[in-house]
Amino acid sequence: MDLSWRRTSRTRMGALNSAATVVDHLTQSTLDLLPAAAFVATVPDGRVTRMNGRAAALCGRDSAASRPLWDMLRAAGAGSPAEADPIAVALQRATPVEDVAGTLETCSGALPVVASIAPLHAADGRTEATLTLCHPLPSQASAAFDLHRSQERLTLALSAGRLGAWEFRIDTGMLTASPQCKANHGLGPDHHLDLEADIIAPIDRDQQESFRVALSRAIPERGAFEMEVPNRWRDGSRHWLLIAGR
Repeated sequence: MDLSWRRTSRTRMGALNSAATVVDHLTQSTLDLLPAAAFVATVPDGRVTRMNGRAAALCGRDSAASRPLWDMLRAAGAGSPAEADPIAVALQRATPVEDVAGTLETCSGALPVVASIAPLHAADGRTEATLTLCHPLPSQASAAFDLHRSQERLTLALSAGRLGAWEFRIDTGMLTASPQCKANHGLGPDHHLDLEADIIAPIDRDQQESFRVALSRAIPERGAFEMEVPNRWRDGSRHWLLIAGR
């Protein structure tokens, strides 16, 4: 790790220790100004009560608030139980630590980070919570941001064009699809798709066999598949769909 970056991390944590150790003084605006993913968790159960925008973007507010912080943040190489993880121990005991290498579970997968933890006290001096800062490694932070931005652009493009995304697992026969894909077939977002019943059967009978042949050829050849077919919804209305895949 770059030493100059490590010194910067310590300096930020030190400033925070001296300026905002009283939990009541740590406002949401202060959290959002921090240059790292920041989590406030209760002691000793580790329940996340607040986080800044960076943390919410990485982990999701609902997901982070539903479990102890040490379920998402683990020291590098630490296994189970939580008592063997130095990050979990620091969160449970409100022990200050700096620059612990770890892994943060995000919406996009595991992200290597360097974590620092500081205790937060009530006005009467009691330790009420901890503040944890997670600094992604520079290259990992850039990759995570680029992936998140690409996913947002893809979602926007699919939504604007009313394009649905689908995936068919050849090994299991499982078919999954986006809500827009299901809507294009006249189905609700919670409907569990079946290839035969929901995709092939609604196609006009004189074109069903052509669809099966085209799909069966594309699978072993791992080639592109594209076919425009008439599709009859459950309400009796008829629609044309372009179904493509690779």
